[in-house]
Amino acid sequence: IKARSQGQLSNWKIFVKELQEDNVPSPFNYEFSFAMNNASEDFEYISMPFADFKAYLNDGLVNTRPVKLEKVILLGVQAHGGHNLDYEQSGVGSLEIDYIALY
Repeated sequence: IKARSQGQLSNWKIFVKELQEDNVPSPFNYEFSFAMNNASEDFEYISMPFADFKAYLNDGLVNTRPVKLEKVILLGVQAHGGHNLDYEQSGVGSLEIDYIALY
């Protein structure tokens, strides 16, 4: 991903959801968290290997198989921090995305 973060929020996550065999969305979210440098106005490159995405169910980490890319039906971006984490963030912020590339 090539992006830049502005404002007071610097912690973000990308999450994906899979479609199950019965054509129902999986209850798991596969998530990758990252921090951005808000002091810079330059775009940053963040590498997110799909093998590093962690599975969560109801905000709790679960031990399950890795994400299957051929089953991904949804990709989301979210400001990250607070609930069930050792850090919080508050205020106003934005993540400006130039592009997302898959490899």
